[in-house]
Amino acid sequence: MAELACETIQIAYFAPYSYERHQDLLAAVQTHPLVTLEHLGDTLDKRDLTLVKIGDGDTNKRNIWITARQHPGETMAEWLVEGLLYSLLDSDNANSRLLLDKANFYIVPNMNPDGSVRGHLRTNAAGTNLNREWASPSLDKSPEVFYVIKKMEETGVDLFYDVHGDEALPYAFLAGSQGTPSYNERLAHLRDRFSDALKLANADFQTEVGYEIDAPGEGEHDACNPLGR
Repeated sequence: MAELACETIQIAYFAPYSYERHQDLLAAVQTHPLVTLEHLGDTLDKRDLTLVKIGDGDTNKRNIWITARQHPGETMAEWLVEGLLYSLLDSDNANSRLLLDKANFYIVPNMNPDGSVRGHLRTNAAGTNLNREWASPSLDKSPEVFYVIKKMEETGVDLFYDVHGDEALPYAFLAGSQGTPSYNERLAHLRDRFSDALKLANADFQTEVGYEIDAPGEGEHDACNPLGR
């Protein structure tokens, strides 16, 4: 048996997405003429919470918000955002050109940089699950959510797409806002249209496996974030 060349081995539950790669991603996309980086605020460990803005700022366009890695251990979320960013900025991608003609994008690739660097699975530097903070975030426990909501109130939000991964369900699926009190027929129709569009765009997306659907007003969710895990 060959002798090991090192004394330590690391085994990842999900494909790692390092903080260095996160910084490299921000550096790469900011050179595009449609991209502006905005520092929303400092995390508890004094790291930047960075917003990637894509678009021309036309106030007549829709405003689409996308966040990832509220649970820092769900690294696949930032892998998805990396691919999304490069697709949106690909001038040869007809779908991306059409989307940018209709919408401005506000993307936070990593909502929880402190938890990512510390090696946390679900929490930030204060031990807070950010996904449970959307009803009443605070600068002491959840500045990341506090700053994002503040910016959302400034821009307005037509679509909020919060990217997660699930260690128990290896499927691509939507966890919608059916359990919130404001859910109605209009939102149900829009959600169904979005789901149908995802089926056409990505063969990996499916609707057979996912979370149980709550009745309106009966979901164990936060006021603003539909996933609420």
